[in-house]
Amino acid sequence: MAICHRFARGVITGILIATHSAAFAESPYLYGIHDHDPDPSEYLNRIKNGVGSGWVTATVAVGANPNDFGGANFNNLANAGHTVVCRINYGYFPNGTIPVPSQYDNFATRCKNFVQNSQGCTIWVIGNETNLAAEWPLNVSGAYVSPQSYADCFRKVYNAIKAVRPNDKVIPQALAPWAGPYGSGNLGGYNHDAMPLNWVTYKNQMLTAIKNSGGIDGIALHINSRGYTYGDIHSTAKINAGGQNLFWSFYVYKDWVDLGIPSSLWHLPLYATECNGYFYWKGGHPEDPSKHYEPGWMQEIYAEINRYNQSAYQTGKPIFKCVNMYRWCSGCDGWNIDGASNPYKGQILSDLDAAVAQKYTWKNNSSKFVFISAPGSVAGGSSFSATVQFNNNGVKPWIITGSNAHKLGSQTPQDNTTWGFNRVLLSSQVNPGQNATFTFNATAPTSPGSYKFDWKMLQEGIEWFGDLASATISVTGSEVIVDNN
Repeated sequence: MAICHRFARGVITGILIATHSAAFAESPYLYGIHDHDPDPSEYLNRIKNGVGSGWVTATVAVGANPNDFGGANFNNLANAGHTVVCRINYGYFPNGTIPVPSQYDNFATRCKNFVQNSQGCTIWVIGNETNLAAEWPLNVSGAYVSPQSYADCFRKVYNAIKAVRPNDKVIPQALAPWAGPYGSGNLGGYNHDAMPLNWVTYKNQMLTAIKNSGGIDGIALHINSRGYTYGDIHSTAKINAGGQNLFWSFYVYKDWVDLGIPSSLWHLPLYATECNGYFYWKGGHPEDPSKHYEPGWMQEIYAEINRYNQSAYQTGKPIFKCVNMYRWCSGCDGWNIDGASNPYKGQILSDLDAAVAQKYTWKNNSSKFVFISAPGSVAGGSSFSATVQFNNNGVKPWIITGSNAHKLGSQTPQDNTTWGFNRVLLSSQVNPGQNATFTFNATAPTSPGSYKFDWKMLQEGIEWFGDLASATISVTGSEVIVDNN
C-alpha cells in the first residue's frame, strides 16, 4: 500500500559566526520545541521556569561549497541552559536534504566548516526524512535515496566533523513515520523514483549500514500520533505496509525501537526532534480539517514517554532524552504553535506548564520533592518527629542494600549532623513513579537559634541528586525546672 507523509518544510536562518563552540551539558529533562528562529523564548521560558532547562531543534541549510566557512551562533539558547540539536541540511525542497552522491565529499567538508565555526551546539543531525521523495534532490535527478546511499553520505560527514570536533555528537537523520512504500510520481512539477521500503525497514537498513561503516553517537526520531486525543496516543490500530503490520498512531515510537533500530544500537540515546499530532495544531489540515489540538494531549505524550523510559531502563532498550514539539514558527508551515492563527496556543502553553510540573527526566537518578513536615520551633536538646517525602521521577529503582544503596542525606551544609545524624535509610525499594516516605526522630541542637532542616536524596558512592526538601526550625532555650521550696 502506498503511504505518504507531509510535504517538505523549513526555512533558512541563522547568523554565521566564526568561533569555536563551548561544551554544554545536556538538559536532564524531556521538554523541548522545534525552531530556534524565530525566537522560541515564550515557549522555552515556561520550561525554564519549571525545571531550569529544555531542548531546541534547530534547522539550517548549508549547501556544499567546500570554501564556505560560515557557521551559526546558538549561544542565546545555550547560555540560557537549553540544549540545541542542530539539523544540517544540504538544502530544502526541491534541492534535497542531502545532495547527489557526486557532491557528498563537498557536503562533508562544508558541514565540517559549519560545525567548526558554530557556537552553542554540540549535537548535529545530518539531513532529514529521505524516505520522502520531497527530501531528495528533485531538481537534479529525482533519484531514490536508498538507505545505503544515505549511510555513505552520513559516514563522510561524520568523519569530517569528528576531525574538528571529536567530542561532539553526530547523529543520523530522523525518518518520516508512515512513509512508504510508494510508486514513482511528481511533486511540485518534479518527477521522482519509487520508494520501495516502509519506514521501519528503511530505518533498520540505514542504521545497519551506518553501524557497519563506523561510529554513531545517537538516534533521531520523529514520533507522532494521528490526532490530539488520549485515544490517538494509545491507539493500537495497525496498517500493512510492505508486508509488515505497523502501528498507525503514536505507538510508531515502539516500532521505531523494536523494528527500526538494531538491538546492537540500543545503548545509544534517542532524540525525538519532532513530535505532534500529525495534523495541524490549529485545525484545517487538508487530510482532515476537523482535527485540532485537544486539552491534555501534551501531558499524556510526556507521561507515555516517561513510562517507556522507566521500562526501557529495566529491559535494556534505548532511552529518550528529549521530545521536541513540532513546531513554534508561525510563518514556516501549517504546524505552528505560535501566532494569531492558532486559537489553541493558550491551551497548548497551559498544558506544557502542567507537563513540565511533572519534571520528567531521562536521568537514572532523580527525585521530585513532595512534602516535608517538621515543627517550626523546638526546645534545645529535645527530640521531635519529622517526615520527608520524595517521588522517584528517574528511570531506575531506589535500592536499600549494598554499598551503593539509596538514602536520604542531610544538606546545608552537606552531610551535617546538626540533628544528630546525616543519613536516613529507606524501608523498602522505591520504583520509578513511587514515593519514598521517611519518618524519623531527630534531636535539636542545644544552642538557641534558627537552623536549616534540609534533606536530599543520594546514592552512596555515586551521586547526590534531585530536589531539595527544606524547612527552618527555631531552636529555643532548653527547659529548666527549678525547685523553689
